[in-house]
Amino acid sequence: MRRLIAGGYVPLIVAALVTVIIAAQGLTLWRSYQATWQLALRSAENALNTLSSSISRNLSLLDLSLRGAEEAVATSGLSDVSPELRQMVLFDRAAGAQFLGSMLVLNREGSIVYDSGSVPPRVGNFADRDYFTAQVDGLRGTYVSAPFESRLRAGDPSIALSRRISGPGGSFDGVVIAALRIAFFQLLLDNVNLGPKSVIALTRNDGTVILRHPSTDGRGNTGVSLAASPVFQRMVRRPGEPFSDRSVFDGVSRYYLHTQIAGFPLQTTQPPAQTQNPHSTATTSTVARVGPRFPPLEAFRRRPARSAPPS
Repeated sequence: MRRLIAGGYVPLIVAALVTVIIAAQGLTLWRSYQATWQLALRSAENALNTLSSSISRNLSLLDLSLRGAEEAVATSGLSDVSPELRQMVLFDRAAGAQFLGSMLVLNREGSIVYDSGSVPPRVGNFADRDYFTAQVDGLRGTYVSAPFESRLRAGDPSIALSRRISGPGGSFDGVVIAALRIAFFQLLLDNVNLGPKSVIALTRNDGTVILRHPSTDGRGNTGVSLAASPVFQRMVRRPGEPFSDRSVFDGVSRYYLHTQIAGFPLQTTQPPAQTQNPHSTATTSTVARVGPRFPPLEAFRRRPARSAPPS
């Protein structure tokens, strides 16, 4: 040791020790950050799964109401019963849900026959809406519409679920629809704790945005098509696989988590709380292709008996 000191190796020894200490501290910090990042990812995945399950569960409840109305319409003699009894048979399952616009039964021309919001039914024709034309074209099952501004509720942003009414031999006899206010999804998304520059979004499988939070236009970016965006195309090609890319809305690079809404053509996206992926420079974001406090649709709430809100 004396020879080393005498030989002028002290600076080299000190430099080596400092390097080792710095490397050890760097490794400790890196491992700590990795652990924090993994925790953030797990938290985001849990929130995303909870959100997606809540949306799926509530849409399933609405779908059950539609199926009940579809079966009731096929019952012979429905037009002969009293209006009060007919309303109960057709719409009682969904009566009083706060975020539900009216349920409607439309004839083969798209005009209102029965209306959960009014007796006698209001006058209106919806033959131009996608939830009607999809059933005319022979769709079987439940259709989830693109967002629209309600003609019966002063332009209130909504989506609709619809089912085909078939006559003898499978002929088209009309459509039963239930409009759901986008304010319902806003309430769900508001309960998700987002990190800095993170976003959460609900989209249809064709790339149409139902709601993005926070939005860039102050209206949820509702109705914007992402079908041509690299981010959405990557989600379609590799369902459920996380990735980093740049948003077409604000140009921010994010780490995307996304999942399919079970039973429906919707996806959701939700960001982890951490703003940086340790393996990239992208800020994080979670996506579910259309939260501990996600209230069920049926709890929004059954109000005292009175006319349902217009659809």
